[in-house]
Amino acid sequence: MVKSKKFKRLLTGLMAAVTLAPAALALGTGTVSAASADDPVTINVHKYMYEDGTVKYDSNTGEVTKDGAYFENDGTVQTPKGTGAADLKPFDPSKVINLPGGGTTTLGNVEFSLVDITGYANGKTDAEILSELKTSNKYDPTLYADFITDHGTGAAVTKEITTAGTPASFPNVATGGATGKTYIILETAAGPYVTQRTVPMIVHLPFTNSTGTDYLTDIHLYGKNQITEGGLDFTKYSENLNAGSELSNAVFNLYKGTAGSGQAFLNDGTWGAPTALNPAKQFKTGADGKLTPSITGLEVGDYYLVEIGFEIDDPANPGTPIISDKDANGNLLSPNALNNADNKLGFTIAAGDIGSKEIKFVNFIKPDVEKDVENGAPSGNDNFNVGDDIEYKSTITVPTDINGGTILPDGTKSKPYTKFDFQDTAVTGLTSKVAALSDLSFFESNGTTPITFVDPTDLKFTASGNTFKLEFVPGGKIKDYAGKKIIVKYKMTINNTAVIDTGLENEVDLDYSNGPVTDQETDKEEVYTGGYKWQKYGEETADKDGLDGAEFIVMNNNTGDTNKGKYLQSDPMVSGVVQWGAEATAYKFTSKTVGGVKGVIAVGGLEYGHYQLKETKAPNPYQLLVTPIDFEVTSDSWTNSIISGIYQHKIENKKKPDLPITGGMGTLIFTVLGLTVMGAAVLYTVKNRRKAA
Repeated sequence: MVKSKKFKRLLTGLMAAVTLAPAALALGTGTVSAASADDPVTINVHKYMYEDGTVKYDSNTGEVTKDGAYFENDGTVQTPKGTGAADLKPFDPSKVINLPGGGTTTLGNVEFSLVDITGYANGKTDAEILSELKTSNKYDPTLYADFITDHGTGAAVTKEITTAGTPASFPNVATGGATGKTYIILETAAGPYVTQRTVPMIVHLPFTNSTGTDYLTDIHLYGKNQITEGGLDFTKYSENLNAGSELSNAVFNLYKGTAGSGQAFLNDGTWGAPTALNPAKQFKTGADGKLTPSITGLEVGDYYLVEIGFEIDDPANPGTPIISDKDANGNLLSPNALNNADNKLGFTIAAGDIGSKEIKFVNFIKPDVEKDVENGAPSGNDNFNVGDDIEYKSTITVPTDINGGTILPDGTKSKPYTKFDFQDTAVTGLTSKVAALSDLSFFESNGTTPITFVDPTDLKFTASGNTFKLEFVPGGKIKDYAGKKIIVKYKMTINNTAVIDTGLENEVDLDYSNGPVTDQETDKEEVYTGGYKWQKYGEETADKDGLDGAEFIVMNNNTGDTNKGKYLQSDPMVSGVVQWGAEATAYKFTSKTVGGVKGVIAVGGLEYGHYQLKETKAPNPYQLLVTPIDFEVTSDSWTNSIISGIYQHKIENKKKPDLPITGGMGTLIFTVLGLTVMGAAVLYTVKNRRKAA
């Protein structure tokens, strides 16, 4: 009955260990060959692995239950049993793990340590022993080394599992005979992808087989490792999360740790601070918005992506890719994908996670501005008289994320814009007519529905000289037009400082910042005014190089113009205005010396069209031109009036004809000749009458 009593004691101890750690331990009989309780035994630790919730644990104790896959603990060589048994596979140290960026590694070997705790275990229950190896009811491998040092007798014996299906065998383990011994087996080393180690196994020796007929020579224990190999399924979108909005060429780095202070995944496959020789690995989205190379093989931990920009073709060096903060379509670097606390691209790989974490993330397109002239010529070469009002229309494309846009499927919003300013400055030749907010008109994109912006709730208006500025408040009314267009209308006037035939290039600026990107969008419109020049000269030798003092008036000869037939009332380049009126009050343009050239007539500040130049006074001794001169003002008529310093349009004045002087020799001659002719006529008449009689 001694054997029977020993068997019962050991079985009780064994069942305690099984109850406390069934996921990690099963005892059985192999070959029954021991002749006595003093014979040493071999303990074989078999290792299995699983990648999901195949094995179930008691949340209160951390021990394995039979709700999932498990091994029977009857001492025999076992196969998995229970729900999910087929998912338990022999641990394979050579299993290949595909790392982020294309490298590979393996699961690696695991190490078991056999520790004699006979002295420490005396008088203690298995539960009391095992409790020292737990933190918050879970086994904590960081406690194992101190436990061995503090409670082990002699040196721990270590064995590795290096091949799938081959156990870690501990031969010649002393049983202690009738006195007995107690051992604990701990998994003291495992690779980073082992996220649930074999739970500690307490073994009481010697031990009989399940029939009680003999002592065991081989003891088979079954440990199970949870394997977690994390990955990321990331998709990048533009503007929204709809299919078809996937965004390509966005470039990211992968970090491990807390956003803002993590370590980057480097080109050499390690984690650390990027250097010039070992920069952070780049992951780029393809046409499907997915990252290439794929992100797999992640260990348990916290991770986040950092967006560094977009890969574009270098404008200065075509064919060479560079990283830009915006792509060709205007998608901007996100303020919520930087390496700081505002990063929203974090994810966690937890022990037992299966599959890949999924992140869908949206970028937004930059704002834009377009400037047009509403009352310009249909041809687009907008030309005006000096003094005319130019009606400008600026169309602002408001970004979708002006006040924060939805960037994640859970509704997470991006940071609002920090700047959204519209500014227009009248260039030389133009005068702004915007001095107050009321001088501006705002409309929805249809151009007819008005919008009212209130200063300072919705925007801040300022004006100084020829510049006005609108500083929109992202959280004000402008947010109602996120992703839409608004129209701003205002006027400027062409003044007499305008350079004729030269475009008055007025530019509008839209300064913005979404956080990481501070930039400016601009657009400009050119307006023009025209003119014409002539050189007046006389036929006299002294006046062939130019004739000053002639006077002209200008008539509007544009068909369909309400002012056709009327005359300029002033010189536009002096008065700053074009006015048409009666001929009697028409302004007189006088030929004069300009730049050393005599006889210059210059008419400027006119819109393109047809006109007439009529001479009203000719210098003595010249006579007035009989016929007015037709001329056409075009985009280059002023400039082309002079080529290489020579005036191309010349007006000649003829001298008046010479008339006889009253009472002089000329008069006498004419009188004598007249009397002679008259006398001859009388004689001829008298002679003919006599013949007839």
